[in-house]
Amino acid sequence: MRYGYLRPVLRVLLVLLALGVVSPMRGAEITRLVYKPDGTILVNGKPVPKHPGTDKIFMYYPQPSYPTSARPEHHQGVGIFRIKSNESGEVTSVSVRKSTGWRDLDSAAVSTLRTWRARPGVKREIDTQINFFVQ
Repeated sequence: MRYGYLRPVLRVLLVLLALGVVSPMRGAEITRLVYKPDGTILVNGKPVPKHPGTDKIFMYYPQPSYPTSARPEHHQGVGIFRIKSNESGEVTSVSVRKSTGWRDLDSAAVSTLRTWRARPGVKREIDTQINFFVQ
């Protein structure tokens, strides 16, 4: 059996890949990650046993610094924040889903999360947990 007809199809596919029209990972990309109130994590609408890892979604993700304004009172807390990014990976918005309980901690998290950069490819809506603890 001859497979000569595949050569032009493969050429077209390679051109489409090079132009970014199709992606070999399109089906496997994480476009939505949600923390549910009961503690479960949903990735693209399906429950997963654990967080897939920030490095799988983001290329640049510095952790927020503990704000100096919170040090005298030793504020601590865990918050969940929603990050939305566009196809080029730029963060378009950050919102508080569950507050840390302290405005200065939430503000530090939101300002740092705005600097994150997602891997380019698709629009994303990602929940992330940020922990602030005094050591």
